[in-house]
Amino acid sequence: MNTHERIDRDLSERDFTVVGKSVKRSDTLEKVTGAARYAGDVALPGMLYAKMKRSNIAHARIKSIDTSKALALQGVKAVLTHQDVPRVLHAGSPHPRSASVTKDQYILDERVRYWGEGVAAVAAVSEEIAERAVTLIEVEYDPLPGLFTIEAASDPAAPPIHENGLGQNNVLPPVFVTRGDVDKGFAEADLVIEREYDLGRPTPAYMEPNVCVSQWDGNGKLTMWTSTQSAFMVRGTLAEVLGVPLNKVRVIVDHMGGGFGAKQDLFQNEFLCALLARRTGRPVKMEFSRKETFLGGRSRHPGKIWLKQGFTRDGRIVAREARVTFNSGAYGSHGPGVTNVGTAALTSLYRCENVRLEGRCIYTNSPIAGAFRGYGVVQTYYALDLMMDEAAEKLGFDPAEFKLMNAVREGDMAPSGHPIVGHGLVDCIRRVMEETNWHELRRREKPETVKRRGIGIGCEMHGSSAYPGIKEQGNAIVKMNEDGTVTLITGTAGLGTGAHTALSQIVAEELGVPFEAVSVVQGDTDIVPWDIGAFASHTTYLGGRAAQLAAADVRRQVLEHAAPLLKAEPGDLAIRDGFVV
Repeated sequence: MNTHERIDRDLSERDFTVVGKSVKRSDTLEKVTGAARYAGDVALPGMLYAKMKRSNIAHARIKSIDTSKALALQGVKAVLTHQDVPRVLHAGSPHPRSASVTKDQYILDERVRYWGEGVAAVAAVSEEIAERAVTLIEVEYDPLPGLFTIEAASDPAAPPIHENGLGQNNVLPPVFVTRGDVDKGFAEADLVIEREYDLGRPTPAYMEPNVCVSQWDGNGKLTMWTSTQSAFMVRGTLAEVLGVPLNKVRVIVDHMGGGFGAKQDLFQNEFLCALLARRTGRPVKMEFSRKETFLGGRSRHPGKIWLKQGFTRDGRIVAREARVTFNSGAYGSHGPGVTNVGTAALTSLYRCENVRLEGRCIYTNSPIAGAFRGYGVVQTYYALDLMMDEAAEKLGFDPAEFKLMNAVREGDMAPSGHPIVGHGLVDCIRRVMEETNWHELRRREKPETVKRRGIGIGCEMHGSSAYPGIKEQGNAIVKMNEDGTVTLITGTAGLGTGAHTALSQIVAEELGVPFEAVSVVQGDTDIVPWDIGAFASHTTYLGGRAAQLAAADVRRQVLEHAAPLLKAEPGDLAIRDGFVV
């Protein structure tokens, strides 16, 4: 029996003493007293403050930038434009390697592609002076046609927003998902519904704006305090673009004030902050204003979804066809991934064997869309679930019962080819119906008030980027100290969700020690093991599993050490409340 099998057996047989119990979060005192240190709280001797000059035109080439007045302002220590920053290409390609997941953006460019894009950066002895200096930078633009809608940008006659073959007709590589015989399915359908749904552009509006502090030491090592969900991604991309090895970049993320997915990208500020610190030889802080989080941050992808489905009289879905078109904005960011996940998700909520799906992500001259809670499935399930309600009404089914009868089940095959496990969708629908006394509420409704109904049901599901067999994305180190207390060293980010408290509970449960006996070291890439980042709600699943496995190994060592002292076999021993028994 291997370690995984033994743990799974133990979990099925154990009464939990820490997991599932109410505990006081380990960061409570720091946060309620204001002692918790966020990136914006970092203050270093001699620190400068940086601000960005942003474009006031959506699409143009920069004819000239005059920074002389800004440099002449007392207190200004450095100004950077596109002429002063590295123009790094992704290995083996003609495409830029910089601030986004998609390889299409320079730190600063001679061309602006949306209103509000950064075109220069200033470092000064105070925020006020830096803000004043930004207004003194004079930029002359050569305007280019603006393409603001997905229809205008994807027109074959539209000019390209990116060169070097990035985005054929301004379309990033499309996604196609097919299964079964769609035409045959529609021919068998008793009801066919075809609709187009428009998508809005919500933004995450996290409490803590994007902020970073950069400092170089005398050995050429960069330390960056930043608000990010993926510290090791920041470390890797900074090292690549700045041309330094990984051991010369240290990223620290102590506390975070939210991210909601949007902070798993890199932004112009991290690169500019690091370059200004290197240019001036002093630490530099750059913090977005609330307005800048809208201009320079990431939103959810707007766009359109055309959806067509065929249904039989008995309520089965026999055909599904869709075109998902997302507006990526000026740069790709997570657009290809969001399109892939959102398009494929249209096979994963309600059963249908015959599907033909196309997903496209379009460059436009608008602010950048990126990762945001739900990662594409929020948009596509919005369309799918509305159509399910419409179909239920036309076919004479209760909407909850209709969704329940069509919901995917355990063992159904996902588009990736692996079986769906642990989804709980059927149980969730049934639980909602029970908790709301659904049928009684529906019975009381009068026909004349049906359009003002006060209760409805909507369903969504989302993969966690984790499934049985994947463990290399989560790592943990567990150390037992001389007095029996425990230290967990983890690379998982704490977004304010209590992740480290949950991981501490897992370690305490596995080791048989009190929750208070476990402390956590996190947030420093020089110390903690590599972690893929906090997103897709998988921190407890991946980081927790790694912590559990590490704690199990510590427990094994403790019991093997105790066995001869107690004249017993290790298998006959356990740890309870911090004691070997």
